[in-house]
Amino acid sequence: MGKYEPTNSLLTERRGRELPLVDFYRASEMRDGHRNDCESCNLAAQKARYEADPAAAVARSHTMARPTVSVSTHTNERGVATRS
Repeated sequence: MGKYEPTNSLLTERRGRELPLVDFYRASEMRDGHRNDCESCNLAAQKARYEADPAAAVARSHTMARPTVSVSTHTNERGVATRS
């Protein structure tokens, strides 16, 4: 494998067009720091997945949501409010 040379543009995975880096989402796990599909390709794929099966798309979005954290306040023996 050759040495990686950073550029100011990438080839889209789906359309094969060369686009500037600003048209790609960042992805720290990728060698060049960007996703392989451009933003418009990614959004089109999301829309197609939703239209194919809306229930699965909604369920997928709920699994990615951050869990809510409940913070309750109690009063200790001295009457001071504490968090748990």
